[in-house]
Amino acid sequence: MTQAEPAFQQLKSYLIQRTGLAYYADKDQVLLATFQEVMSEFQLASCAELYERLFHQPLIMDSLVQALTIGETYFFRHHEQLEALSEYVFPDLLRQRSPAEPLRIWSAGCATGEEPYSLAIQLTEDFPEWSQPDRLELLASDLNPRFIQQAREGLYRNWAFRQTQPSLRENCFVKAGAYWQLSDRYRKMVQFSVQNMFDTPADRLPFDLIICRNVLIYFDAETQAKIIDSFYRQLKPRGWLVLGPAELTPLRAHPFYVPEFAHLSCFSKARPIECLPQPSTLINPLVTESVPEFLVAFKPEAELEKTQNHPIPRSVDDIETAQRLADSGHLSAAADICLRLQVLEPLNYQNLYCLAIIRSSQGEPQDALNLFRRVLYLNRNHILSHYQMGLIYQQLGQPKASRRALRNAQQLMHEQAQDQPLPDSQGLLVSQVQGWVADLQEGQTDE
Repeated sequence: MTQAEPAFQQLKSYLIQRTGLAYYADKDQVLLATFQEVMSEFQLASCAELYERLFHQPLIMDSLVQALTIGETYFFRHHEQLEALSEYVFPDLLRQRSPAEPLRIWSAGCATGEEPYSLAIQLTEDFPEWSQPDRLELLASDLNPRFIQQAREGLYRNWAFRQTQPSLRENCFVKAGAYWQLSDRYRKMVQFSVQNMFDTPADRLPFDLIICRNVLIYFDAETQAKIIDSFYRQLKPRGWLVLGPAELTPLRAHPFYVPEFAHLSCFSKARPIECLPQPSTLINPLVTESVPEFLVAFKPEAELEKTQNHPIPRSVDDIETAQRLADSGHLSAAADICLRLQVLEPLNYQNLYCLAIIRSSQGEPQDALNLFRRVLYLNRNHILSHYQMGLIYQQLGQPKASRRALRNAQQLMHEQAQDQPLPDSQGLLVSQVQGWVADLQEGQTDE
């Protein structure tokens, strides 16, 4: 069997389409070795026979998936993210929650279970009242049946504890020969299932938290966008999404809200309550965008005088550099570049839009709204500015202004081809943003 055989290419295309694992698109040698291994296991003579039998013997597909999926993980991986969960995300989710409303968590792509079990241990230690069976629903899924079986058994070797204190292992596990057996107390807290990430969990109820770390890196950009969109729709209105480091950067986080600790890849479906400014500080949402008073009020030179703590060489002052800095979490430095660019190009609405996104990410909705208005003064058809204003107004509890901005965005998108990327969106398709607008509009009625 060679990579040039038509059957090899057929099988490769089918597997990538079925699993979404675009990681293997340019790894024919790895796929060839995997196919040969499975052919030997099932005593098949050719790749063509493997492809044909695949549709009649589910065990063959299981073997291919098990060989191609990667289960590298360990307990309390990326501990800084878990600390953010305990310090910020869980308190936000549990604030004013009724005891009758269980906390619903989904660990998607959980591999052999270390991640959901880490969450179970952490919740028990930090929020014991929410670790009880009637107050917590912790679901975990993976495409690989062998991984799920190992997770249910709860047996781990020493290597799975390489980032944990020995005391935690001794308190939560029991030695079992060469393995450590997780206590039944924590095993019973997690419900495991074999599931493709594209599928909705069987109960179809929305989640408070979806955690899916170090999984999206194996998919292509189009598939990643579909998964992110699916996660967004499966979260409750105030739900949170946690991904692996750098899998979703602040400037590419639409339609999620970007908190101050977004560099840890934690994103909220709505601005947390404690981040909202007091009503007396909110701007008037009914100011007509055509009145250019805000253009006079905006003085980038004055703002720069107040922000000289993030020096960046002038030779790299461009919008791409600002976006890269913002994506890596250096929001203040990115904002400084946008301000300097605006001094040189006062009518460049793309600089203003980038700065508006940054201000929103920094928790400054008032500044962000004013900047989006300036963008629309220069380009009234800038769809994403209308959309972002609608999102902020909704988060601020101003539904009338939100409806107006979202209607503007929706009307402008009706004139666009569905499969075309929106300007300044870094690849977002019109159809994706239309879906997000529809979600925001759901339940809204005109007064």
